[in-house]
Amino acid sequence: MQTVGTDITIANILASAALTRTSNTTDANGIPYILDLVQLGIHGGLEHDVSMTRSDIALGDSYHLNRTLYDQLKTFASDPRYISQSDVVSFRAVREADSRARNPSLTFGLREQFLASVEASIVLMLLADPDDADKRVRLDWADVLFLEERLPFDLGWSIRPLGIAEARSRALQINPAVAPVFASFGL
Repeated sequence: MQTVGTDITIANILASAALTRTSNTTDANGIPYILDLVQLGIHGGLEHDVSMTRSDIALGDSYHLNRTLYDQLKTFASDPRYISQSDVVSFRAVREADSRARNPSLTFGLREQFLASVEASIVLMLLADPDDADKRVRLDWADVLFLEERLPFDLGWSIRPLGIAEARSRALQINPAVAPVFASFGL
């Protein structure tokens, strides 16, 4: 089995966020909770409003891909083969404005902004084309990840390390306001 080499600090931050939603460690039958994709999709843990590819919980299905949002994200690509970090930043701003206008129950404080920025940075790192000087995301790789929910090995993608230094740098470029949250983790 192949895995993505995620920095332990990134893994700890994401696991901590995911576990904040679960107040108990066992279910009603005393069976330990398992941190799986269903748990990760529960609103208020890692899942948050203003996602790039999921609806806000008050506006629909926040668990499954919202194809309209994903297609809208791709329209922000400044190149027909790639989407850049600046394209993602532009889309995030439009996405947040839309959520603020349409979602009266919006929850998008500093914690959620931090998670959104880190998630975007991880996707940008994970799908960055190593042959592209600007390390942009190949759209065909993104399609496989988001539409087929698998890693695009068959299209030439390969495993790469995901380090906290680059994740932090990218997240702060996406949203500088999240610096205090990184500081709270000693970063």
